[in-house]
Amino acid sequence: MSRKLGTYEFPYDPPRGSWSGLQSRKSRQDVPTLTDNVSIIWGHFPGDTPVTEEWPVMEESFFQSLDSLYRASNGAATYTYEVDATHKYTVEIVDLQGTPWILDEQGRRWYRDVRMTLKILAVL
Repeated sequence: MSRKLGTYEFPYDPPRGSWSGLQSRKSRQDVPTLTDNVSIIWGHFPGDTPVTEEWPVMEESFFQSLDSLYRASNGAATYTYEVDATHKYTVEIVDLQGTPWILDEQGRRWYRDVRMTLKILAVL
C-alpha cells in the first residue's frame, strides 16, 4: 500500500528509513511541595516533535502535488496521513523543500533533496 496524504496517494513511497518516526516518550514533571515532591506524568503529546519524510529524488509532478497540499488554506490545512494500514495520523504540513534538478530524456523535471516536515496533530 502506498502512503496517502488526504486523498492523494503517493506514486511511490520514500526510501526505507526516511520516515523520522513518531518519538514515543512520556512527559514528566517533578513538582516540590511543602513536605514532599509530586511527580506529574502524562502521556505522549503528538505535536511535540515534527516528523520528516525525505526523498533523494522526486518527479516534478509528485513535488507539485505535495506543494499544492502544503499551500492549501495558506498552509493551515490538515490531512489524514496513512503511513500504512495500521499507522494513521492527522497532520499539518509545516514545510516542504526541494531543489529543481534535471530534465530526463522524456522531458520530465526531477527534484532532489526533497524534505517534507509534518506536525502530528492526532494519532488515529
